[in-house]
Amino acid sequence: MHRSGTTALCKALETLGLFVGQSKTGENEANFFQQLNIWTFVQCGASWENPNSVRDLFDSEDICACVEEYIRFSLSSPRIKSYFGMIKYLRYRTLFNIAEHWGWKDPRNTFTLPLWLRLFPGAKVIHITRNGVDVAQSLKVRTDLVLRRRHSKFGKPGIRVMLPRRHWQNYGLISMLRCSTLDGGFSLWEEYCQEASKHVGMNGDHAMQIRFEDLLKNPVDYLSSLNSFCELDASPELLSQAAKNLNSDRAYAYRHDEKLVSFSQKVKKRLAKYGY
Repeated sequence: MHRSGTTALCKALETLGLFVGQSKTGENEANFFQQLNIWTFVQCGASWENPNSVRDLFDSEDICACVEEYIRFSLSSPRIKSYFGMIKYLRYRTLFNIAEHWGWKDPRNTFTLPLWLRLFPGAKVIHITRNGVDVAQSLKVRTDLVLRRRHSKFGKPGIRVMLPRRHWQNYGLISMLRCSTLDGGFSLWEEYCQEASKHVGMNGDHAMQIRFEDLLKNPVDYLSSLNSFCELDASPELLSQAAKNLNSDRAYAYRHDEKLVSFSQKVKKRLAKYGY
């Protein structure tokens, strides 16, 4: 789920030696894979905030095969330079030739995973969970900030006339309204957790689930387990370095806010369903 410690985990794995892409967003997501996931979402009329219709893709083998074919082509096209960088692109040309440990982070994988496993059936999957109240609050803070920025742009003279159609989505308010409330963000957390837990159960030894709070409490132990799971063979020095970059204060941050504590009591039974 978004805001669940995925960025911190991805950066830790990168420190341990996992290649996660050359061109990345501020959240350490490979632009190449993020755009393919967004494209897949759009084909289903879905968005990261309303992802459930992605499941419809897998109800039609013909349509799913078409989407798979397009993505397979993209993985061997010059566009892969965004992920590889020029040196790796000249060495490998296609992702199917890469000879090192690699991966990518994108919460949208929670819903597109069956598609990616058709392309990479031996892939290993890591699902990190975080307390849903902290997730909902983090989403709300980010959403409030983004909406304020977008609202200010609407006030500029002529913006609705001057703005090219392809950029309308960058200024839309509707796309983030669900996460503007704690209830909305929390329900989205539930949807992602439910879907991800299903995948973890189905993929057996090829899937690993950890709690963000446990990772922050015992970083060396959990990073050692992840190091073995990903077959990275990182040195103790790298494990120590990755552990130092994790901020333990981010665990259960909601407990310092009375309103959030009150909200946590309201959703107590729903939290318990996912181990919180």
